[in-house]
Amino acid sequence: MGLLQVAVADCDPAVHRSLQAAMQRDAQLQFVGGARDGVEAYQLIRQKQPDVVVIDLVMPKIDGFTLIEQVKKDRSIRKEPQFILTTSAHNEQIMAAAFRMGVSYFLLKPYDAQTLTNRVKQLTGMETGFDYTKTVPVEESVRIPAQPEVESIIKDMLHQLGIPAHLRGYRYMVTAIRAALEDDEMLECVTKLLYPYVAKEHGSTASRVERALRHAIEVAWGRGSIEAQDRLFGHTVSTRRGKPTNSEFIAMVSSCIQCR
Repeated sequence: MGLLQVAVADCDPAVHRSLQAAMQRDAQLQFVGGARDGVEAYQLIRQKQPDVVVIDLVMPKIDGFTLIEQVKKDRSIRKEPQFILTTSAHNEQIMAAAFRMGVSYFLLKPYDAQTLTNRVKQLTGMETGFDYTKTVPVEESVRIPAQPEVESIIKDMLHQLGIPAHLRGYRYMVTAIRAALEDDEMLECVTKLLYPYVAKEHGSTASRVERALRHAIEVAWGRGSIEAQDRLFGHTVSTRRGKPTNSEFIAMVSSCIQCR
């Protein structure tokens, strides 16, 4: 694999300088440019076609989410980059929306430049064996609780949302959320990765897993606490659409756990 090309979109020039310096010290990464607003960042991405783009959520002219949407719709961009979203807002709803849009990683400010370059390489497969619970300081990024703490948190959240423990979908949901916390790619490929993984863990089939998860969410939305649903999902689930999809539900519960 050649040099991994990385672009940065952040209104703070100090961020550009620190990341550029960190990448110049790394033989695997190449800093291809920095942009101080969303429009400039869009032009940079179109021109340089980088492998990874580090985007601040709040930027002048257009924000990070709008920038990502424009890049995804632009057919002149031959290869869609991986996105790392940075923000100083510690908000689980923003995180859930980011992951639904296909963001590969969510990093809280302030962060260390070396931490970010490490994440870039890990996300693209240049480095393996990444242990979130040991490597990432809480103040620099999202921390996933260690086992068995995480399983207890998942079960507590499902209980608050009104999913009874006797349902098969409850057991599947615990496994699915745990898997999503351990590997973000599970949420990007729910049908091909997540459902088969849960099915294998429980000696079932992917189609049965999908139906059982959907039924568990239906039970929660029909009998569960509206206050708990609002507290967890806020405005990220449209009242007109009703209950969330399986992947939305798993993504939002996962992001809440990451923010604890």
